[in-house]
Amino acid sequence: MLSGQRMLSKDWWLLIKREVRKVENEEGLMIIDDSIEEKPYTDENDIICWHYDHSKGRSLKGINFITTLYYAQEVALPVAFEIVSKTEKYIDKKTGKEKRRSDTTKNEYYRQMLRTTTRNNIPFKYVLNDIWFASVENMRFVKKRLGKRFHYGSQRQSQGSTFSRR
Repeated sequence: MLSGQRMLSKDWWLLIKREVRKVENEEGLMIIDDSIEEKPYTDENDIICWHYDHSKGRSLKGINFITTLYYAQEVALPVAFEIVSKTEKYIDKKTGKEKRRSDTTKNEYYRQMLRTTTRNNIPFKYVLNDIWFASVENMRFVKKRLGKRFHYGSQRQSQGSTFSRR
């Protein structure tokens, strides 16, 4: 796959669809998270650039990507992904330095990816994400537009408790 042409999320779906259909379940869970693959020694470009890493409390040079995993019947399969491409350059007002930004926010990608999983007829009941994606707009989208619930992790998960926000 790495030596071929650039793969898009829709191309990936065509490869993984058969496996998803084997495990799909109405009680399924969509898990969305972003990650940064560090590339400290690679020249900067639209994809390999600086991204803030909340877990480390600083910016890192690398590839920022968002993945959607489908979890059903004790199987987790990646069903969608987006690579954050920062194509717009601007001058930071505080520092006066040139920076990059994406024309699509991570929250917009979040909603797009959930729309895609719904369009692909993947049955699921819950969405799981970290607090970073817990904006009012995203929560309303999941609850009102998709008719899905949120599954909260940490202690609640270990106690088997799930609930949804209205």
